[in-house]
This record gives sequence, structure tokens and C-alpha cells, in this order.
Amino acid sequence: MSNTDNKKTILVLGATGKQGGQVISELLAEDSNFSIRALSRNPESASAKSLTARGVQVFKGDLDVADGLQQALTGVDSAFLVTLPDLKDHQKEATRGIRFVDEAKKANISHLIFTSVEDADKNTGVPHFETKWAIEKHIREVGIPWTILRPVAFMDNFTPNPSTANFVGFGVFSTLLGDHSLHWVHTRDIGRAAVRAIKNPTEYRGKIVPLAGDVQTFDGVLDAYEKVHGYRPWKAYVPNWAAKWLPQEFTKMFQFFREKGYSTDVAACRKADPHMYTVEKWLAENKK
Repeated sequence: MSNTDNKKTILVLGATGKQGGQVISELLAEDSNFSIRALSRNPESASAKSLTARGVQVFKGDLDVADGLQQALTGVDSAFLVTLPDLKDHQKEATRGIRFVDEAKKANISHLIFTSVEDADKNTGVPHFETKWAIEKHIREVGIPWTILRPVAFMDNFTPNPSTANFVGFGVFSTLLGDHSLHWVHTRDIGRAAVRAIKNPTEYRGKIVPLAGDVQTFDGVLDAYEKVHGYRPWKAYVPNWAAKWLPQEFTKMFQFFREKGYSTDVAACRKADPHMYTVEKWLAENKK
């Protein structure tokens, strides 16, 4: 399906978050061949109004209610779906994602891009990996044309410059990850991959796209901060016993990181996209 002005209509979920926000930015940077929609619980919020000011059409709705999804999906060519974990009820993430897939199927969209997580299909024991795998399976079952993006840990869950959040987060990662390596990706690379899939549907339909631009121990991450900023950042002291106070979701995830780790072939990812970010490149680009 297409619009009379030959623009492709793209619906982006999570448009004010890290991943959806990057998809919006990359689409807007491309050209005028896209009509971009976003979904918001509150279209009058400051974040929603900022999207409107950038030329994005904001629809009222969320993944808990089918009615708003139907309106937002009417006339859509491609959709970008991202789901967030619910730490109180893991099943909610799967329910919400499946609801969107069903509504997208009813709307007869020609391409669904779902951002999952690497190794979602490997019985990791991590609840929010398993809920994303449930959504992936449902996408295949309903027969909607799809592309699955499978990113790893987000480097930009930290701030690129010194912050209190980093001080605490560095301590948690350092203690729970130990000296194990971890695969990292910048969410901009997720946005860029999504836009490549949107622009080249024939090439990307039915394709799983792993996304990892770097592999580093946490000491290696701190080395990159030191190289870019000229000093090694401080980190909070987090004893091992303190891990029991963290949500079980996180302790299971770090257990997976330590015992198995992501299986992504970083060299292959960088060959497919030579512009992918390393931790150092991300820091240098955002240094203040």
C-alpha cells in the first residue's frame, strides 16, 4: 500500500525512547520520501510536541489498547516495533508486542521491523530475552513480512560524559560483569539498520540482523573513557553481596553475560556496516 503522493508511511513505536528516537532521526535525515508517524500515550506531552515540530504525525495510543493501534496503523507501509520489559510482570511485554503484531497483520502492512535482542532464541533464562523470543515466534506464525534486528548491550545506557548515573552504573557493571567481555552497540546503529530495512524491503524481508559494533571487558570500556576524556572515571564500590538487592531480571542477565555471553560475530557486523560505532568512537563523537 502507498500514499497518493508516493511517500511511504512509516509508524515508529518508542519514538521518544533510545531506539525509536534514533529511527525517527535517521528517517528525518534521509529525505522527504517518508511520512512518519509515532505513537504516544499523551500527544500533548513535551516529548510528543517536539516530534510534531519535527514533522512527525503523533497518534494517541499505546500497546495496551488495540483501538489506538488500529487508527495509527491505517495506511501504513512499514512499522518499527520496540517493546520494553515490565519488571513486575514479564508476560506483559510479550502480550503487548503480540497485540501490535496482530493489529499490524489486520492492517495489512507490507513490512514489520522488530528490534529483539541477540540470542533471544538460545534459552538464556533472561526473562526479557524470552519475551522478545515469544514475539519473534508470533511474527513468524501470523505470516507478516518481517525483519528482526538483534542488538546487544547498549553503550549509550551510560552517558558519554561524566555523570552520577555513570558512577553508580560503572560500579554495578564492574562487579557483576567481572573480567568477562561483553558485546556493545550504539542505538544509532539500530536506527540506521532499521532505516536500511525500510528502504530496501526486498533485501531485508525474512532476515535476522545481528547488531554489535564492539566487544570489550568493562575495564576496556573504562580505558576508552580514559583515552577520550584524559582521565579514568570513578566508579562506585558495589560488593558482590549487594547483587541480591538488584531486580532478578538484572542478576539473571549478568549471569548470562558471565556464563555464555552474546554469540554475535562482531567482525561480520562491522563488515556488513563499516560505520558501526565502537565505544571509543561513540565517546569521542559526544565529548563535551
